[in-house]
Amino acid sequence: MANTFFKDFKMPKVDFEAMMAAHRKNMDALSKAHHSALDAAKDVSKAHQNYLTTAFSDMKSHFKELSDAKTIEEKIEAHARRLKDSFEKAITHSKSVTQTCTEAHKAARETLQARFKEGTDEIKKAREQAAKKTKH
Repeated sequence: MANTFFKDFKMPKVDFEAMMAAHRKNMDALSKAHHSALDAAKDVSKAHQNYLTTAFSDMKSHFKELSDAKTIEEKIEAHARRLKDSFEKAITHSKSVTQTCTEAHKAARETLQARFKEGTDEIKKAREQAAKKTKH
């Protein structure tokens, strides 16, 4: 019975070279997306480092300014000015980090979407070629 069941069974032909080429392209796209994310992480890390260096320098300068102030009014004014400046710098830093992450995400997404579309087109083309071969 087993002999008759598999008698007409034919294994589909697999183009291993095309399959490996597609796999290499997939890995290349993933690698590019990964590098985009790593570059963004490096940029964010460097931005944080620069921000903290500046913040500590500003804090040192702020304490000096407070100690040099003669009256309580001068101290309050200097403190208010420094707080406003620190807040604005924090907002600017936050926006910069957000923009860096957004751009990296966009680049990675576009790379992967392009490869997905290319892969889908490759599959359609392979199916069309297989259909043509079976008609002949």
